[in-house]
Amino acid sequence: MKTAKWVGIILALAVLVFVLGALVYNYSAVICQTGQPWSPVKDVIRLAFKKSGSVSPDSVKLSNSDSQYLNKNQGDGEAIDNSLWSTATNDQGLSFQYPKELSAKYLSAVEWPPVIRVEAGTYSCEATPQEASHLSKIISPRLVDNQAYCLSVEHEGAAGSVYSSYIYTIVKNDQLVKVSFTLRYPNCDNYEEGPSQVCASEREAFDIDSIVNRIVQTIQ
Repeated sequence: MKTAKWVGIILALAVLVFVLGALVYNYSAVICQTGQPWSPVKDVIRLAFKKSGSVSPDSVKLSNSDSQYLNKNQGDGEAIDNSLWSTATNDQGLSFQYPKELSAKYLSAVEWPPVIRVEAGTYSCEATPQEASHLSKIISPRLVDNQAYCLSVEHEGAAGSVYSSYIYTIVKNDQLVKVSFTLRYPNCDNYEEGPSQVCASEREAFDIDSIVNRIVQTIQ
């Protein structure tokens, strides 16, 4: 009986060592970023055993940084550097990070930082039919880094610009997380040829989906 007990203990320790070794290996890039490797190792363990009931169980803030987050969804195990981002807290007690400024010259934020709400409800995302794409409000599903969002965008034209109000909805632990904000897009045709082309290229390359997904991963 004693032999069987010791065998069980040894097997349990072996499994624990294997799991911790796999976690450290997977996030080795983060661990090697600092001269104090024990802190990121603890962060890896915190992330692995973070309670699923939290709104954002897929990320934790690194202990030795106020601006970096460790994210489960990052295949390369690198930390998100949010050093140019600010922190906000809503009336539900949720804190999140967001970029202070959008990396764009021609488009601009009107309602910013985003408003983030957690609500109870059933997720649904009935896409707007192609033949109704002329409507001012468009609903469409989005898949960003394997995260499923429902995007609702409402456009309104004014003074040579289009104001687009966004609402991104994602399910986190049986709750609906909604991120809403408004951006202003100028009519690029109003500029001279050179700036007009730059404006159009900037608008085409601007990836608001990724920005929203990155914000969501910082929710605490």
